[in-house]
Amino acid sequence: MNPNCPEFLDPQVWTKAMYFSRIRRVIEYIEERLEEPLSLDCVAKIGCMEKTAFSKHFKIKTGVSLSKFLQVYRVSKAAAGIRASDESLTSVGLSAGFSNISSFERTFKSVTGQTPSTYRKCFLRGSCMSGKSGRTELETATSLSSQGK
Repeated sequence: MNPNCPEFLDPQVWTKAMYFSRIRRVIEYIEERLEEPLSLDCVAKIGCMEKTAFSKHFKIKTGVSLSKFLQVYRVSKAAAGIRASDESLTSVGLSAGFSNISSFERTFKSVTGQTPSTYRKCFLRGSCMSGKSGRTELETATSLSSQGK
């Protein structure tokens, strides 16, 4: 029996719980530093795992790869920023962690099915409908981040 594993838990269950705890820690780290460039190397270290193990366990926990999670989570934050303020779209995109406006617009459209400016216009009119699978992905990113707390 593993001395670090409580006797009442199966070691495999305990190991899964340990990995999930590490993934939650990484999600919290991502939330705190969303505007910074985040690499697989960096977040795997935060999770105390090798890159391959981290990628595997992250996908098991979240259902998506790290890069997809970052894209969707950043779009989620940007969409909230668009709804909450009249700040420029460039400023909203940069504060959500996108490196430039082109990357922001391309990723936002790929996730939501709309450009950021179209999203803002339809939000102001009160007629926003989620395009593509964006709504589901945005809801997933938001719920995953709240599970990490």
